[in-house]
Amino acid sequence: MKEDIVSFVGEDEGLPFFVSMCGISYCDGSYRIERINSETCVMEYIVSGSGTVHEGKNSFIASGGDIYYLKKGRDHLYYSDADEPWTKMWINFEGELAKSITECYGLSDRAHFRAPELKKYFSEIIDISRSAGGARIISEKIAVVFLKIVQHLAGNENSDAAVSPVARGIKEYID
Repeated sequence: MKEDIVSFVGEDEGLPFFVSMCGISYCDGSYRIERINSETCVMEYIVSGSGTVHEGKNSFIASGGDIYYLKKGRDHLYYSDADEPWTKMWINFEGELAKSITECYGLSDRAHFRAPELKKYFSEIIDISRSAGGARIISEKIAVVFLKIVQHLAGNENSDAAVSPVARGIKEYID
């Protein structure tokens, strides 16, 4: 496995939106991350491959073009498929602004989204993380991109949690 990681751990961690790490992972079949009562939020864009994600009550398969958002304070378990491992861009972040934004946009209990059009924003996050300016400036710039992602995901009807099976059944019946 190969990873290209930018880390800001230990720098300006008290910001309202703080990026602790971000990067690109080129996973292999043994890739597995597990956090109990996670101290960070994680948002990942799957470029290619497939894998399984568990966060609290949410469990799903994530593959190319999908985004998953795992919240702070919850158990996280995710692993790449052995035959088709992930390539993914990701960000680990925290702070009251991040929490408020996701709560205001109704993403507190949503974890899985189909949004291939958002790859550009994750590429932008990676580019910003590699720029000069230090953790504060980089976190502030990434917060703007994060807001764009959340706004799009809030209106995304292709998420697993966006439409309950009951609501989907009612809609199908009405149609």
